[in-house]
Order: sequence, then C-alpha cells, then structure tokens
Amino acid sequence: MSERIQDQCMLFTAAIVIAASSRVVDQTLVVTWLVALTVDALLLVTTKVHAKLTLMILYILACVVQPEFFIWLPVILYWAFEIDGVPIYIMTGMAVIISYENITQNLTTQKLVIYLPLLCLSYLLEQRTTKVLQLEEAYKKLRDTSVEYNEALKQRNRELLAKQDNEIYVATLLERNRIAREIHDNVGHMLTGSILLLGALLAVNQDDKMKEGLSNLKANLDHAMNGMRESVHDLHDESIDLKMAVLKIIEEFTFCEINLDYDMSKEVPKEIKYSMIAIVKEALVNVAKHSNATKVHIIMREHPGIFQLLIQDNGTKEFHVSGDGMGTTNMKERIEKLRGTISIERDQGYRIFVSIPK
Repeated sequence: MSERIQDQCMLFTAAIVIAASSRVVDQTLVVTWLVALTVDALLLVTTKVHAKLTLMILYILACVVQPEFFIWLPVILYWAFEIDGVPIYIMTGMAVIISYENITQNLTTQKLVIYLPLLCLSYLLEQRTTKVLQLEEAYKKLRDTSVEYNEALKQRNRELLAKQDNEIYVATLLERNRIAREIHDNVGHMLTGSILLLGALLAVNQDDKMKEGLSNLKANLDHAMNGMRESVHDLHDESIDLKMAVLKIIEEFTFCEINLDYDMSKEVPKEIKYSMIAIVKEALVNVAKHSNATKVHIIMREHPGIFQLLIQDNGTKEFHVSGDGMGTTNMKERIEKLRGTISIERDQGYRIFVSIPK
C-alpha cells in the first residue's frame, strides 16, 4: 500500500508541475485536481475490479464533458495498468479517442506530447511497484515456508531423539534381563551345586575341627545364594516394560478388538507394574467369559500424583456373577496393598477403574 501511495504522490506532483507550466492555475484546475484526488483515493482503497473499472469509466466520461480532467488522467489510469485484460487497454484507447476532439480545443499538440510521457511514467511506475509487491509476497511465502520446514525439522528431530531414547531404554531392559538370566543359569547353578556338595561333606565328616569351618562356609554360600536371588529378581523386575507387557497381552487376546491409550513414563514402580499387568489379564479373561463385547478400550495414564487404569468394553448385557471370584478378590487385594482404589461395574458390559497414588 505504501508503494502505491508513493507512486500516486509522484504522479500528482509531475501532473501539477506540467499543468502549472502550461497554464495559469485557476479555480477549474483546483476543482479538477480535487475530483481526481478523490477518485484516486477511492481507487486506492477499493479492492474489487468491477468497482475500479466503474470509477475509471466515470472519470473518462468526465473528461468528455470537461476536457480539463484529462490533465489528471495518467494518474487515474495508473490503476488500469495493474488489472490484466483487454478491456483495460480498450478503455484507455477510448479515453484518448473520445476526449481528443474536446482536448485539442484547449491543448496544443506540444502540450499533448508533454502529457504522453506522464502516461508512460504512470505505466512504468505501476509495473515496477507490481513487481516489487510480487517479490515481497514471494519472499513472505518463502519465509513462511522456511519457518514451517524448520518447525517440521525440529519436530522430526524431537521424534528421532525420543525414538533413540526409547530404543536405548528397551535395549537396557533387554540387557538387564539377559544378565539376570545368565546369573541365574550359570552362577546360580554353580552356587547350588557347591552348597549341595558342602552339605554332603558335612554329612560324612567326622572331624569336629573341620565341621565348624564347613558350617561357616555353608552359611556364607547360603547368604551369597540369597543375595544373588534378590539381585536377579530385582534385575528381572526392572527389565519389565509395562507398555510392552500390556501390548503382548493384547496381541494374544483374540476375543475382540482392543484399543490401548497409553500415557505413562518409564519410571513406574515394579509393584504397580505387576498389579496393572495382573489386572489387565484378569479383566480380559472376564470379558471373554461373560461379555458380548466387540471392542475393549484400555486407558493407562500417569498424573502428577496418581496412576490410573481404565478397562471398559462395549458390551450390553449384565454380568451374572455370584460374589467376587478369586480373580476379582486378588485384584482388590493388590490395589489395597498399594493404598489405591478400584471400582468394578458389571451392569452394562464390564468396566474397571483403578487409581493408585504415587
């Protein structure tokens, strides 16, 4: 918009200079200038092509009635040059032809030659400004596209980093599981064999002096065996990935479709892991035994203060279960030990809602 205004100021200045040099400035010149300025302002703020064409045609007709308006015609036709199409050039030709007879009555050929460069200047200014505006628009689009590409690249980098972190996490769990298995299969068996052999030696030993030493050795081996078992169990517990475990259960469940909505961190206490895995297993068993559902929705969420588990199917019939079975009792006992709450509904399908504090 500012570039267009600058062009108009330049054209009006040039027209005023030409008009002042070719005639005496009188009231008619001032009136035509004010009319042209008003029409130009309307053309500046108007965005519809038909409205611009109407204003320019009206101004051309004014040139026919009052040839003095022709002085400002190059300024008005500036807006015609920005519109593509044959009618614009026809209109320009009509402006010259229709006004020629009346114009020549007041303007000499020499003066007309002066105004033609002004018309050319109007055309050149419009074309230059149009190119500048097109370049600015192309630059803005390129800038916006670059910003979008950068954001997409950053998002992709974040996804890759998250994927790498997850792969490292899974690899760590698998390595812990492997180490636990190796310790159990190799060191555990060696310790068990040594303890059994030492027990046999104690049974056949008749020397009281050696008996005390063998007993102490057996006690140390028993202590080492218990410590190793605890370490193996801890490694195994830490190697369990809750999401992978639930996905494996879902993969093995063939009764109906299951949708999983999982939003929990990797640092979930092992007691909660085991409880949720057991509840998911038991709930799916109950769905397969008692429900007519075609879909099950499992939601596992971690909030700032609690863990939540929701299992719900789209069944329509009521469960007919007399009292709590062993599986339901075990679920409630697990949650009570974790100081959580569990809600089980069977009136419309099957629904379990579990909340466990951190």
